[in-house]
Amino acid sequence: MVSKERNYGIDLLKIISMIMIVMMHILTQGGVIKNTTAFSADYEILWLIKTAAYCAVDCFALASGFVGIDAEYNYSRIVRLWGRVLQYSVIITGLFLIAMPDKVMIKDLIKAFLPVSSNSYWYFTAYFCMFFFMPAFNYLVNNAGEGIMKKIIYAIIVLLSVYPTIINKDLFGTLDGYGFLWLSSLYIIGAYIKKYGSHLSGLSKMKLALIYTGAVLTGWLSRVVIEYIGYRVLDNSKWQAEFMQRISPSMFISYTSPLMLACAVVLLALFSKIKIRYGKNIILSFSAASFSVYLIHTHPLVFEYILKDSFSKTAEYNIFIMLLLVILFPIIIYAACACVEIVRSRIIEKIISGRHREKKICIDNNEK
Repeated sequence: MVSKERNYGIDLLKIISMIMIVMMHILTQGGVIKNTTAFSADYEILWLIKTAAYCAVDCFALASGFVGIDAEYNYSRIVRLWGRVLQYSVIITGLFLIAMPDKVMIKDLIKAFLPVSSNSYWYFTAYFCMFFFMPAFNYLVNNAGEGIMKKIIYAIIVLLSVYPTIINKDLFGTLDGYGFLWLSSLYIIGAYIKKYGSHLSGLSKMKLALIYTGAVLTGWLSRVVIEYIGYRVLDNSKWQAEFMQRISPSMFISYTSPLMLACAVVLLALFSKIKIRYGKNIILSFSAASFSVYLIHTHPLVFEYILKDSFSKTAEYNIFIMLLLVILFPIIIYAACACVEIVRSRIIEKIISGRHREKKICIDNNEK
């Protein structure tokens, strides 16, 4: 199943996944869901959308393994990525220091220059650590054999996903998916799918879409039932507190949930089957900019002082307008942030190429 040819379907998945991530943040940090009435139609529909989008982060990590198994490993990649994170971290903090100086503390300035150590961007911190283990992961997947790899994949699914979800406890330190261990596990699964996933490639796009839909609906219904029992059936009873402590309404809607993992896997398989004929350069440009969309809109200061509750009034509209805005806003934010990154990358390229030209002129002059 291994192919050296670029799979633009995976690039498209990165774009869609980042739009879904922005959508989740609008629904939660943006204040849309909390401004609807619990158990109302609006509330449940928004939760359905959030459930459908929740696998997006897992998709990103799976895609890293899917692509990384064939990619040339070079330390300059992590240096360039760290440089990009540092630029956005420092520049955005600097802009806040100018426009909203009362919101910027000394600790924010320090964090801006230490994006990994401060864990300002949890995904990058986890990825930064994982990057140095990628050669080992690739060697494992390429040389262990399909039989051993199946056992490893089963162990990951059972021990890090199914079992912790059932007992509703982060038993083995995955940090509920917000850390190096889970990101590495997803990388290995993504790499395994690329090398041995013929059983997934054999499924039609319709079957994959149905599996994704079924997993989303199952996760959503589980939350509806658990929340209804906890807050309606057991309301003010002596068992309510214990029930809600043991069984969380969102226990099946988390990064490590087997349902969300299943959603991410089938989306990876689905998009890998999509053949892109037109607009490859556009898809490639926006795919490369997707990580910067994350860096911009989840910058700690942006997240707290700009995004927080900024979309709460969306919940006041009728259901059709609300859904339209919930879909439209993430696309606009994604496009705006991606364009910023495209401009930034071109400026950096011009600066670097300019320095190379100057260096070449100096060398030519010296030779003369």
